[in-house]
Amino acid sequence: MDLDPKVLQELMSTFQEELVELLQNITDGLLALEKQPSSQEQEKILHAIFRSAHNIKGSARSLNIETISKMAHKLEDLFSKLHEKNIKPTSDTIDVALSVLDEMRIAMDAFLNQKEYDNSAILAKLENLIEKPPEAKQGTVERKEEDRTEAKKTEAKGKIEFAEAEIETIKTNINISESVKVPVEKIESISAFVDELQASKLEAEDLYYANLPKIRSLLNEVDMTWKQLLLFCNKTSTDDFVKQISRFAETGLKFTNAANKYTNRIHQSLRANNNKLGFVANSLRSNIQVLRLIPASIILQPLMRAVRELAKLFNKEVELEIFGGEIEIDRAILVLIKDPIIHLLRNAVDHGIETPEERIKLGKSPAGKITIRLVNEGGRVLLSITDDGSGIDLDRVIAVAKQKKILTDEEIAHRTNDELIDLIFISGFSTKKMITDISGRGVGLDVVRTNVQRAKGDISIDTKVNKGTTIILSLPLTLVTDNGLLIRTGNQIFVIPTMLVKRILQVDKTNINIIEGEDVIVLDNRPIALYDLGALLQLTKHASNGFPYLTVIILESKGKPAVGFIIDEVISEREIVIKSLLPPLDTIPNISGATLTGRGEVLLVLNHSDLINLATHMRKKSNLNPSNDHAKIASRILVVDDSLTTRTLLTNILMTQQFEVVSAINGKEAWDILQKEHFDLIVTDVLMPIMDGFELTKKIKNEDHLNTIPVVIVTSLANDSDRKKGVEAGADAYIVKSQFENKMLIDVIEQLLLT
Repeated sequence: MDLDPKVLQELMSTFQEELVELLQNITDGLLALEKQPSSQEQEKILHAIFRSAHNIKGSARSLNIETISKMAHKLEDLFSKLHEKNIKPTSDTIDVALSVLDEMRIAMDAFLNQKEYDNSAILAKLENLIEKPPEAKQGTVERKEEDRTEAKKTEAKGKIEFAEAEIETIKTNINISESVKVPVEKIESISAFVDELQASKLEAEDLYYANLPKIRSLLNEVDMTWKQLLLFCNKTSTDDFVKQISRFAETGLKFTNAANKYTNRIHQSLRANNNKLGFVANSLRSNIQVLRLIPASIILQPLMRAVRELAKLFNKEVELEIFGGEIEIDRAILVLIKDPIIHLLRNAVDHGIETPEERIKLGKSPAGKITIRLVNEGGRVLLSITDDGSGIDLDRVIAVAKQKKILTDEEIAHRTNDELIDLIFISGFSTKKMITDISGRGVGLDVVRTNVQRAKGDISIDTKVNKGTTIILSLPLTLVTDNGLLIRTGNQIFVIPTMLVKRILQVDKTNINIIEGEDVIVLDNRPIALYDLGALLQLTKHASNGFPYLTVIILESKGKPAVGFIIDEVISEREIVIKSLLPPLDTIPNISGATLTGRGEVLLVLNHSDLINLATHMRKKSNLNPSNDHAKIASRILVVDDSLTTRTLLTNILMTQQFEVVSAINGKEAWDILQKEHFDLIVTDVLMPIMDGFELTKKIKNEDHLNTIPVVIVTSLANDSDRKKGVEAGADAYIVKSQFENKMLIDVIEQLLLT
């Protein structure tokens, strides 16, 4: 009977999901068999594998996917034979079985894309194994005489279970499921509506608190005016005109009282309804967040096989153990950290774990061990990856830092061991002497940190020579933050998630000390460096208001010392809905997203990890010491753009490279600044009011004392004709925003500054 195309499509989608799950179950079972389990445990594993293969066979047959059905059927035969003969499979047998699983994935892809697929070779391999399955060197587990009778009973029972597998499968398949599968796209769509509901609720709150009190205040003033007028009339005269005014005032007072009465009702009703709306919005949001949570094991369990394959590639023995995989995390976070975890595991196998011969010489077991452990801690998840290998060679890290001219001897002397180890996250940094296709190419760990930070997480390292390395990822359960702290520095308002702020302090200026050129306060017997947030973000320095106190927020990142940031004001704490920025804005340093106020204003959300890294590596002189106000950095750059977001993006990118940056909102303002100050390079947009970027570039290149300054145009204009205009204007570089990358911009600037 032909099925309706829509029904067939739904069945195919269901089978795809089922296939992924069942193949993973078989993979887990095969890897467990390789660890030489007891006969009883082996029997359970083989039975579980058989059932998974049987389910694949049945579902594939029902959808007429014969290639997969035949392979699953042969796997059934193999596992049944291993069970009947009580044979422990060899590593080669497991390799063939794993390759069959890979072939099933290929066959599924070929079927979906209507491509030819030939599985005769893999079926022949399976047939050979079924005819004469090789036995592991350890052989069948020896059994005591008294256990043989029980063993025979167990074996007979196992055969019956295998024979009844199809009946049990049918029973399972006809049960009505108590759950339904919802596509991620639908959850994301609902989440977007919930965010809009939350934003509307915040808008209603802002409208309520901003306007209703003003109306009540005005009514109170009118009420007082009428009362004063009545009092005046009663004291002044009793003639008809005054009496008329008095009656008019009495009527006005009645109207005012009535308006106050209705205003109070509106006030109470709005407050009650807004509270209900807030409760519903928060409940709905919480429930949607729960739908987004999935067990971490979904991405961690498949890594068991990846580690096995890597170990074989490097002729090493490695065991991977996973604890806490049942902990649920936001799917979006798991997607972001999947590649970083794979890269860290590759490094652990390649860099960390020694060969069996080396491990024996060091008094270790021949097989190395990698442990992934997840634990809940205060609303966050700590995911640690620990290996018992050689650890990170600090001397080698220092040697590479010198070789690549990343640090001088003096800078190295002032760095802690943790800060030096942290260098491995710099782009292009690698301590591996031989470059391989797995690691050592000088890329990867910088991307690891970037992805972890995009997931609003931190990464830290603990390593000991010949003992091993532990890398800890501190991750939120969800990417959505409920409460944010609104802070002001200069004329700019930012938001930082409340849970990331450790302390808010009023610091007496007399309690600030200068140690090695840095402003430091002592808090809980710990020295904490102070940095001016406005100066770090190249906005404006903290304005001295004459008060003896400074407002400071304390931020702390996993594995790094706490840092204090001087701000002008803590405005308030409120509910926020954080929206991710779209490319290329998603790579803005120091910014993790944006949020809308109830009035529709966009506020940037600060990235605390970036801020701490920026502050830690600045190593500048005292931010509060007037004698250091004119300290020069290597190169001064003028950024010209009428967009606040783009100016912030470019400014932060350049500041992280320790350039001194000044900004202008259009070509005219930039030209005026150039008449007064010297710059080593100019980065400009094209489309700006008053004077555009092309005109500014022409004026610069036509001026004798300015024409040697390199000009980089960063614009959304991507046409060849626009590029030609840039060349004709005299620009030294032309970068299209849609193709924009931080590294590209920095590379271009450094090249121009060196020429």
